[in-house]
Amino acid sequence: MDKSFEDALRDYDKVAIFSEKMYNNVLNIIDSFVLLSKHEKYIHIKNNFLADQLDPYLLENIEKKINIDDVAKHFYFSTKQLEYSVKNLSGMSPRKYITKFKMNIAKEKIITTDLSLPEIAASVGFDDYNYFIKVFKSFFQETPLKYKQKFSS
Repeated sequence: MDKSFEDALRDYDKVAIFSEKMYNNVLNIIDSFVLLSKHEKYIHIKNNFLADQLDPYLLENIEKKINIDDVAKHFYFSTKQLEYSVKNLSGMSPRKYITKFKMNIAKEKIITTDLSLPEIAASVGFDDYNYFIKVFKSFFQETPLKYKQKFSS
């Protein structure tokens, strides 16, 4: 079933009645269309949803408070579809996945920038610095300050 889409359509048109040959031609058309769609990115490949679509969206909106409903609407998912997809692919709820993504960005900024810790917290969407500390510690078992001190010496 390695025919091109055009070849599969031509073969389909050559068969006058529905037969096993026509059935195989229909399968060739479908296979060709799916391959073309994946290549042209008309169909997103499930395994790449997080890395290819969700992560870039989160990075683009990193400084905002990200609402799950807004994320679902952005990707034309229902909230339940988004929850299922993210949970299935990452093992986490969308909220936890988003928070972990933000904490990983914050962790990187702590090491690579001269921003203050409150500025880093704000840059990843946390208005309350104390809450940021609490969340950071829940993910990495240390405060942002201790983490910064580890890498600044």
